[in-house]
Amino acid sequence: MQRKYGFIKQDEDTKDTDIRYAAPRPGKPLITKSDLTDQVPDCWDQGQTSSCTGHGTMANVYSGYMREG
Repeated sequence: MQRKYGFIKQDEDTKDTDIRYAAPRPGKPLITKSDLTDQVPDCWDQGQTSSCTGHGTMANVYSGYMREG
């Protein structure tokens, strides 16, 4: 029994050429340091509730509210 694993070309997808995913242009300096501590909330103590997923989700939502103002 012979198996063939060939390459099947995929149709072009416009999302693949979206500017958000493009590499930086040559000559443009990259950011070397960034401090985002003012945009995230302090750590919360979940205590004995075992609710790390809920705390993580709400911390993410809260940081979004902080960015919006």
